[in-house]
Amino acid sequence: MTSQPTSPLRAIAATRLVDDVVDRLRAYIGENELPDGARLPAERTLSQLLGTSRATVAQAVRVLAVMGLVDIRHGSGLYVRRDPTSMFGTTFDLMIDLEPASVGQLADFRYWIEKSLLDGGRVPEVDEQRLWSDFEALTMSKSRLESWIEADADFHVTLVAATHNRYLRATYEMAHRKILSVSYSVWIERGSVPSWLKGDDWKTQVDLHRRILDAAVDRDHAALVIALETHQTALMDHLARAVDLTP
Repeated sequence: MTSQPTSPLRAIAATRLVDDVVDRLRAYIGENELPDGARLPAERTLSQLLGTSRATVAQAVRVLAVMGLVDIRHGSGLYVRRDPTSMFGTTFDLMIDLEPASVGQLADFRYWIEKSLLDGGRVPEVDEQRLWSDFEALTMSKSRLESWIEADADFHVTLVAATHNRYLRATYEMAHRKILSVSYSVWIERGSVPSWLKGDDWKTQVDLHRRILDAAVDRDHAALVIALETHQTALMDHLARAVDLTP
């Protein structure tokens, strides 16, 4: 006996214009097999080709940058970023599209990968020079949303790269970038900056990362446990402000 569906089909909601532009640009890159580093048309040209506003194109480009598919080089232009690990990001996109509240579970997954660094009561040796460079980029990105997102992703990926496991690193990077994409989606669309990247709250965000940096460089297991827990709490708070995490 064939079971009857318990949930009816629902009408498809109108696609947001920004999402449509993101999909078209992703298709354009894929269908033309554009290589890593290939230069894309300028935002003004893209808006003309797509028949939409430059503001919409700018928002779409920011979304693609957070996804790790486009590199925005201020004063130079837009460039393709091709990374074979981006397939993880596509998978996460599909899962979250089907169940938006599951992004909270993805945040837990991201945190579990970070905590795996601490297995056995030790801290692996990190690339100190690169971690410091990533942290300095964070300190220079106050009120600059795209710069903050990129520097934040680089900082945490450098930390996980200490495992020397490319699969763990790749999975982590795509999970972290997807969470950032969701966390900052509202502000990306508005072209504005959330409160925690301005004023005194900004100092708190920098301090969260400084604690992680110091503990990782000193290879202080107990301090790194606390620093990562504190950062995860803040991340979940930011995520909750952007989406409803109720299953």
